[in-house]
Amino acid sequence: MTARRWLPPLALLAFAVSACGADDQERLLEAWERDGRAVSDADLQMYAGPAHCQQDAALILSFSVPRESPAAGGSFVRDPEGVMDDYTAASFHADAELPDDALPTGYENAAGVELWLADDGSTAYLVDDDTVEAWPALEPSVCA
Repeated sequence: MTARRWLPPLALLAFAVSACGADDQERLLEAWERDGRAVSDADLQMYAGPAHCQQDAALILSFSVPRESPAAGGSFVRDPEGVMDDYTAASFHADAELPDDALPTGYENAAGVELWLADDGSTAYLVDDDTVEAWPALEPSVCA
């Protein structure tokens, strides 16, 4: 196959890979609810890291839970590129396993993604039928 004939398949592959990543993140940005009720931004927020610190490739999740829940809230980061590794005690894992002692938070989004939390609060797990992602807790950070 000549170089000219490789160009269309390579372009299609590049498009498919980039679209796949976008769709993957889009499923996380669907509307969230807790125990069947819509939640406000005061309860759960998901947003890109700060662009002026070159951390906008990361997706930050901040949430709270009612006092009667065994799980606590906090801030966690989906950071496949490692741009916020200085602010976490662990790394993001796109293909993790849900630990037996993980706690359900009651949060689920319209795409069927459920939010679980490690018993020690160190990791948030975003779980759907095919995937378990481990998002490490985000330490307070300041970038100039």
